[in-house]
Amino acid sequence: MERILTYTVSSEDTITSKTCSVHHLLKHRLHLTEKEISRAKFLERGILADGQTVPTSRQLMSGQQLTVCVERTKKEDCTLLPFSYPLSILYEDEDLIAVEKPPHLAVHPAHGHYSDTLINALAAYFYEKDEWIVPRVIGRLDKDTSGLMVFAKNQPAAARLSSRHGTGSFARTYLALVHGSFSSPSGTVHAPLGSVPGSLMKQEIRPDGAPALTRYSVLRTFQSGPASCSLLKVRIETGRTHQIRVHMSSIGHPLLGDPLYHPAPGEPPFSCLFSRAALHSFQITCTQPFTGRPIRLTAGLPDDFLSFFRRQAKRNRKVPQNQHRTEK
Repeated sequence: MERILTYTVSSEDTITSKTCSVHHLLKHRLHLTEKEISRAKFLERGILADGQTVPTSRQLMSGQQLTVCVERTKKEDCTLLPFSYPLSILYEDEDLIAVEKPPHLAVHPAHGHYSDTLINALAAYFYEKDEWIVPRVIGRLDKDTSGLMVFAKNQPAAARLSSRHGTGSFARTYLALVHGSFSSPSGTVHAPLGSVPGSLMKQEIRPDGAPALTRYSVLRTFQSGPASCSLLKVRIETGRTHQIRVHMSSIGHPLLGDPLYHPAPGEPPFSCLFSRAALHSFQITCTQPFTGRPIRLTAGLPDDFLSFFRRQAKRNRKVPQNQHRTEK
């Protein structure tokens, strides 16, 4: 597959020779990096003006069309084993695809999951369309975390989105169900995280860890006798492993159903409804990597969250609607 960008030279570009060179147009009009420009130069017919190969020093005239190939993949580049699995696709364009990940599905091939992953399911989807694309994840989710994920279809798009991750240009909002109630409607946990010595997965707060910042707000509190739990909206400004799970546990509010950071049986009737940590990637806002167009995606609720809300709704007869929304 090829990803081609085009630009038509305007009269404003021809004011000076400097502003109308191919290199200047690639960098300042198509916003390519020096590395991307260099890579295109070595592709056959990678940089063209009106269909003819040109050096980056060439001066162009108003009305000429500049095209550049930012990536070219072949069948042999796509080595992922296809995995037949029903995908819930919320958005797709030339550079991005956004899907809903169910809980308990691994994202990448790893020990114990060599082909039955979301990446392999995407590979099967693209192979069926005869598109030779290597999907690249932007912001990984744990195996048991559900919700929205965005994948880039080419390396330049992945680089742009990854550099914006955690900023206003790419932000993810989570829903989390945690034990206990809060005295304040919102809060921040700012504590460095690192691996627990001797553990392959578990993380902990430690002074020599990587900086980690989690912001949360309380959407609702549920009470059942002496037990309570809260629904939170959570944003993380750093993407550390298990960040939300560790941070919330550290302040005395572990996630419902979390077997790693709250292994003791949870207070009924809350934790018994979850076979995994109750965390859901609910919303993603980003910009299209090449056009800058804003994209806002909202996922539906997974079955275990819906079951939980239905049980609680018996008291007030309000059930959150499971709706998908895509706003451009």
